[in-house]
Amino acid sequence: MYQIGKSYWGKLSDVWYQKIFFKPDGLPTYTYYYKNKHGNPNTVCEIDIPISRQLCAYKLIEKDIRETLSFHNELLKIIDEPNSQILVKALVKSVVITYGKCFVQADGRKIKLSKDIIPTQYKNVHEDLINMRHEYIAHAGSSKLEKCSFVFLIPSEKIYRRGQMGEASVVTELYQYIYDSSFFETYKPLVSEIHKKVNEKILSLTEKLSKEIEMVPPNDFYRLTTGNESRITLRDKDWENLKSTSK
Repeated sequence: MYQIGKSYWGKLSDVWYQKIFFKPDGLPTYTYYYKNKHGNPNTVCEIDIPISRQLCAYKLIEKDIRETLSFHNELLKIIDEPNSQILVKALVKSVVITYGKCFVQADGRKIKLSKDIIPTQYKNVHEDLINMRHEYIAHAGSSKLEKCSFVFLIPSEKIYRRGQMGEASVVTELYQYIYDSSFFETYKPLVSEIHKKVNEKILSLTEKLSKEIEMVPPNDFYRLTTGNESRITLRDKDWENLKSTSK
């Protein structure tokens, strides 16, 4: 678990190091070092163009799919344990919400997965999860997964006919569908298959973007990064200008 005010180091390759520092507002800052962690950080060139935005969107989706698998694994560990109902409920909601999020367009990433990528043998399983999101989480209230009934209880008519006093009562019946481990074991192959396809898309986009970057001579990047800037951003027009002058 990350903590505010602390730095965390990672080794990206044999020569590159990454440092993440969390500021008091909880947001991270990233700095990069070449060969030596104790030297000055390198200038970072962020490329904010359509293909990089698409790549980042799929990376965020991949994170959600990976977390869905993690929630699923933790759920199976405790689902049959006594007194684990509240944790099971929390993990069920985590699985359903995070999985469903990948198929709903978000303002931040503007890309969602299409149900066309679902293999035929898993389409019913996918629909079960999406229906759980709609009926149980997003629009909960009355469905086979969750329901509330109000009932009035009166003693039997025999008691009434005998002239005996009976005590009436009102009760609310509130239930949520109970799942066992076998129910959720059917979803792991589906989520794993989607994870595989998303990673293939990420690899394809990464290779495409890398080829675009390789078309620009290193000297053109050095020309842009001279000065005291620690981070520069190349947006659509900047990137097109850079590629045109590099031809």
